[in-house]
Amino acid sequence: MKEYEINFDQWHVLFKRHENRYDFFVASSSEIACNMARWKYGDAIDILNVCISE
Repeated sequence: MKEYEINFDQWHVLFKRHENRYDFFVASSSEIACNMARWKYGDAIDILNVCISE
C-alpha cells in the first residue's frame, strides 16, 4: 500500500468558484486512490495530478 497525493479542482457551490485542493489517500494503485477521492468529494471533481507521496 502506498500513499497517493491527489490534486483536484472542486466547484464550491456557496462561493460559486473552483477551488484547487489536495488530499492524501492510502491505496494499492493510483486508480483506486482516484476512486477514493471521487467517493469522498463527489463525482464533480476534476483530478489534475496524482503522485506517490514519500
